[in-house]
Amino acid sequence: MCWNDKKVTAHHAIIPTTKSQSAASLSSDEQFIYSLVAHRYLLQFLPPRELEKTRLDIVVSTTAGDELLRAKQELETTAGWYAWRRAVPPKPEPKVQDQNELGGSPLPILTPGQAVTVLEAAVQEKTTTPPKPFTEASLLDAMTGVARFVEDPLIRKVLKETDGLGTPATQATILDTLFKRGYLEKHRKIVTSTDLGKTLIDALPEYVTLPDMTALWELNLSQIVEGDETLDYFMSSIQGHVEHLVGEGAGGLSIPAALKGTGKPAPKTKHGRKPRVSGKDKAKPPTYPCTGDGCGGKLRRIKGKHGFFWGCSSYKDGCRETRKDYRGKPAKSVSKLSTKPTATV
Repeated sequence: MCWNDKKVTAHHAIIPTTKSQSAASLSSDEQFIYSLVAHRYLLQFLPPRELEKTRLDIVVSTTAGDELLRAKQELETTAGWYAWRRAVPPKPEPKVQDQNELGGSPLPILTPGQAVTVLEAAVQEKTTTPPKPFTEASLLDAMTGVARFVEDPLIRKVLKETDGLGTPATQATILDTLFKRGYLEKHRKIVTSTDLGKTLIDALPEYVTLPDMTALWELNLSQIVEGDETLDYFMSSIQGHVEHLVGEGAGGLSIPAALKGTGKPAPKTKHGRKPRVSGKDKAKPPTYPCTGDGCGGKLRRIKGKHGFFWGCSSYKDGCRETRKDYRGKPAKSVSKLSTKPTATV
């Protein structure tokens, strides 16, 4: 027996059975899938992979104060199951040296308080780049690893111990629902939020849009399993929470017209696609009054090299008012555009 059935809850795994069958009776695709399952199953019986982790913290005294320099390294001492992790040999690629796999030069062994000498320093000029747009695959990965988007240490710890937002069985359905309701759209492989989706987020209270609530409910469910909380108390707290939201909405929560809808489905062609809108029927993009001193121009949303921003229509007359884009609107604070490169030591 390689696992404890008492610790298995709602999660399941696909494993080989003891049923004997000739491989010749399987198609090539079936043989491939079976070999993947069997290979993953057998990995658990191999020795563990062992790593030697080292971290150096060096304090450098400067005229501006002490600076902390940190170096980390992981050296593989025993490959174990990791050496057999690939069921299918990867395609040959140019070998890139990786200290984690090849060993490399280990960091020196130092004692606390030991003085060292800086022999060389260099400045690297780099340009910051925006995060890569989401694809469906990376969005599903972000839903599972949503803890990295949370700042609260307790909430982050709870989310790390769970499946994140939803479960592997429901995450794809959640995305599909967002697409069907018009909150997300896909351009080739890139997934972006629609104006309707941004309007919904702007209309809701902030705490409803954060993953913190998922973590708190997971924590409550764990307490129920351990006997520290009752199901009745948990359900009554959720009921109270929903009643509070409904009361908040009835008490003055402004629902944008875009979210109310007309109740009429959008027309489609015989191929299921929405008909194209002619140029004269397209709505003009929104503009906002420029807040530059003495400027009567309009702030327009512009797509730049690193994403959208807002610029003044009177830039030819000398107005240089710019603002960052925040969910399709100009940010409240004026953006400081700088071409000064970042430097790291």
